[in-house]
Amino acid sequence: MADTAFFRRKKAAAVLKHGVLTRYARPFVTKVGSTSAGGRVIVLDGYAGEGRYEDSAEGSPIFFTRTAREVPLGRSLELIFVEKDKQRFEKLQQVLAEEAEGVSYAVWQGEVTDHLDSALAMAEGVPFLAFLDPCGVGVPFADLAGKIFGRPNYQYAPGTEVLLNFSALAVARIGGRLKEGEGTKGRAATLARMDDACGGDWWRQVYLDSQTSEEAAELIADGFARRLREASGAGSWVIGVRNAPHHQPKYALVFLSRHPDGLYLFGEAVSGAQSDWRRAILPPDTLIDDEAFEASEKELEQQWIQAIASNIKQTLELDAQFTIASRYAQVMGDTLGLAREKHVRAALKILQESKLLASNCIGEKKLHAHRVVRA
Repeated sequence: MADTAFFRRKKAAAVLKHGVLTRYARPFVTKVGSTSAGGRVIVLDGYAGEGRYEDSAEGSPIFFTRTAREVPLGRSLELIFVEKDKQRFEKLQQVLAEEAEGVSYAVWQGEVTDHLDSALAMAEGVPFLAFLDPCGVGVPFADLAGKIFGRPNYQYAPGTEVLLNFSALAVARIGGRLKEGEGTKGRAATLARMDDACGGDWWRQVYLDSQTSEEAAELIADGFARRLREASGAGSWVIGVRNAPHHQPKYALVFLSRHPDGLYLFGEAVSGAQSDWRRAILPPDTLIDDEAFEASEKELEQQWIQAIASNIKQTLELDAQFTIASRYAQVMGDTLGLAREKHVRAALKILQESKLLASNCIGEKKLHAHRVVRA
């Protein structure tokens, strides 16, 4: 029922997720396509859904097809869509026929695991992004680590990245079965599916030791990401996604990339998507107009800039010089996932004007590579 209801109306959680996709897909293709033969890049949209919600809001397949048409000259984005449900698959075919004219794509019915080998064969030697957005338990850990991240990992090898939905609702539902009797119908198989998704049964004790299902979901998502980092050699982001500030997260967006630029660009995308989310959570009958919302956003941004400036000063007390990329977490602090490059640049300018820096970021195109030097 939750699965069906999801496609009726795009809620705030989906607004954030799709805000990330729309902001990240094009920079990803532009970046990794620069070293790919023919500029080719392949994106797998597993659990693709219908393409549109019942209220006509756009889903991920439309975002990806639009990106495919808008990529810079010399880049070619090819798409693979997979959807298990027959009715949604047929609706997706219809939506793609209307929306994907001129785009190179394949659309397959079935489980993602049934088609993963074929998708990876198509992507051999080509940069590859897997977007995996199940309503419950997703692709097994062994397939993520062994197949997707089993792709080559030498210098200048085609990039491999994964963005997936790690469901807090699935953790709560399946974790609850740990308290059932061992002979309860379906219990063993359900828990085994979660074991497969998490890469072992380590999550069971984490769930039992947690005070709430929300705490369990957060700890298990973090543990899952850590294990996948270790198995893949990738770095990661883990972003909790809610429908409202006072709600528990519906899921965590887990992003993995082996390249620092991928992690940096994803952080930029998340920051912009958070603004979409803050707008989406406004009550339908709110009196806040666009002007008031933008004023509120500017106030938030000023708070972030001041916080980042303070973080940079504290970092410089320990290290007389550093690159933004090498100290990114310390520089961002509590603004991580909220602020982005323009806020870091503004913070640096404040410190430059205060004569606290010997370095100058003005004119720097790649701010993440900028070396901050104490005066």
